[in-house]
Amino acid sequence: MDLEFLQEEKWPKLGNTAGEPAKKLHEWCGKIFHLLLSLADRVKQLEAKDKENLLEIVTLKHDLESTKKEAAKLNVNTQSWVDVVTRGTKNAKNPVEQLMMANTTISELQEREKRKKNIIIYGVPESSAPNPTDKRTEDEAKTKKIMKVVDKVNIKAAYSKRLRSKDTTKPSPLLVDLTDASLRNPVLLAAKKFRDVEGFKSVYISPDLTEAERQLDYKLRQHRNSLNAELGADSPFRYSTFSNRHKTLHCMYFNATSLDNKMDKFRVVIETHHPSIIGVSETWFKDSPIVNINNFKVYRKDRNDGRCGGGMCLFINSPFNSYEVTDGVFSRSNVEQVWAVIYFENGKYLIGCIYRPDYFVDMDDLELVLKQAKSYVNGKGFKDVLKMGDFNFPFIGWSNGSIVSIKNVSGIEHKFSDIISETFFYQHVDVPTFQKSSGVTENILDLIFTKESGNICSVDPIFVLGNISQGHLI
Repeated sequence: MDLEFLQEEKWPKLGNTAGEPAKKLHEWCGKIFHLLLSLADRVKQLEAKDKENLLEIVTLKHDLESTKKEAAKLNVNTQSWVDVVTRGTKNAKNPVEQLMMANTTISELQEREKRKKNIIIYGVPESSAPNPTDKRTEDEAKTKKIMKVVDKVNIKAAYSKRLRSKDTTKPSPLLVDLTDASLRNPVLLAAKKFRDVEGFKSVYISPDLTEAERQLDYKLRQHRNSLNAELGADSPFRYSTFSNRHKTLHCMYFNATSLDNKMDKFRVVIETHHPSIIGVSETWFKDSPIVNINNFKVYRKDRNDGRCGGGMCLFINSPFNSYEVTDGVFSRSNVEQVWAVIYFENGKYLIGCIYRPDYFVDMDDLELVLKQAKSYVNGKGFKDVLKMGDFNFPFIGWSNGSIVSIKNVSGIEHKFSDIISETFFYQHVDVPTFQKSSGVTENILDLIFTKESGNICSVDPIFVLGNISQGHLI
């Protein structure tokens, strides 16, 4: 590039160089001169860098072709993430195959990183507006309504767009970016509310999975169906799939009314449902030997005041770090209880199992326990608390996390209502949990509390432990 014309001696000469206009013009030309020289230098640098990049691209292409040829000789094909998961890495003994597996893993992780803030909403009617801008505006308004249903009104989507639908008879799915990955799980957990809201019963939400995640999920469900078919339609047990894509803990609770007599059936339940946490009330353990469940840590409190029955246990899956909590009234109260801390997904959770044997527990003691649980969680950096147990309040009616009726005139139920109101715990059970006889249920005796309403995905009564006609269903 010839820049000789920019030199000062090449500038056009003015007739009168002593005037102010001429002086300003000269200064302006000087600034233009230095700017253009700087730009020219930058262009040279970029051209040199471009040549380096082109040379690197040629080198990488050559290396890639060489790797492909080497892989062909070794009969190694390009692998998907599903292949890697299915085969495992232990069979990758040659360097080329190990490199390809590593690249596949990196690509899958990058793809998951792109999708981690996304959800996909199905069943949302499409706009009939002719203008694409109007269609998008309507979709954004519908997204806001959906967030309001799941109590996430403050969530603002970065964008939303329609995906192509394989089924032309149904609305195209709506892809929504929630701007923050931490918002996705609360939305997914709260989406169960659509079942009960008119106008939204056909709407459901799923995470934005990669192709590999969808394939693995499909294979897992196929395997589940095959195992259930082997069990037969009359079996009281069913295999379920519990994926970590929602990053959830699968918890179970039982009022055992003597776990010692049902240990074989209890182990079958664990093998079938693969829970992360199990709370058991009324274990009835006395001088029983140490309870041992493979791959579970056991935190146990037996009744030791001479009365029959009672006793609590928490079983926590060994891969999770956990320890028992005995601070304050957690150990000194007359309330039958056992507490533990579990670490999960870079956070810690307080887990408690409580048994209130009808009128044998002073309500002041129970109040102290529940309030300590609240202060413990608020003051020590816990993500949430999970309290489960048989509280024995048959005259209290529950709905949507709150007490809606008290049938008994005694003050004990009202006292419990006041405690719940003061501690702001959300109660998740609103169906009868006590089976009087086969198919006949009455009273909500067993309760499950958390601090945050959206942190429990669903509560599903299953069967009485031991497959007997009378007992507790959760």
